[in-house]
Amino acid sequence: MDWMATDASGNCSELYWGEIEPREHLIQLYREDDEFLDALEGFVVAGLRGGDGVIVLATSPHLGALEVRLRAGGDDPAGPKYRDRYIAVSAEQSLAQFMIGGWPDAARFEQFVEDMFRRASRGGRPVRAFGGLAAVLRKNGNADAMLRLEQLWRERCDERGLSVFCAYPRSAFVDDQGSIDRICAAHSRMLHR
Repeated sequence: MDWMATDASGNCSELYWGEIEPREHLIQLYREDDEFLDALEGFVVAGLRGGDGVIVLATSPHLGALEVRLRAGGDDPAGPKYRDRYIAVSAEQSLAQFMIGGWPDAARFEQFVEDMFRRASRGGRPVRAFGGLAAVLRKNGNADAMLRLEQLWRERCDERGLSVFCAYPRSAFVDDQGSIDRICAAHSRMLHR
């Protein structure tokens, strides 16, 4: 099934992972991991096959499931073909790089992203990133830090021409429509089927 994306004005259009625009900041609220992994796989494969640098910051189980899917599709993320073009780091390791006292430190976050961006963009490649870090903060009950981290990602999108895809399980927002509205407002388009 094809993916659709709705912008803040309610305009809906078909989404082609290979044609993601620079500075795009997408969000997906998913019900099941398979739905999320389908989207993540499409995002990553389109980037790799299109010559982009791809950064994936996800939970360890999601990184493992993605690697299995990539290999089954004929892509070896650890192989020499994707050296410095595919950078995968666990969400837990990532957050440890820039969180101070439960809050994302802007300077440390910028340095963390810049180091990966520099590697992934060698030779002038466009870069796309999946950021599953804010979802971990939400899961841990830190909604304010989640929103701040989304703002920092938005700034990196604008400054670096970076395309960022974020995803959250719908279960993280049970009985919290206000947080859903705020998190969706921090993104340029919402992904759905």
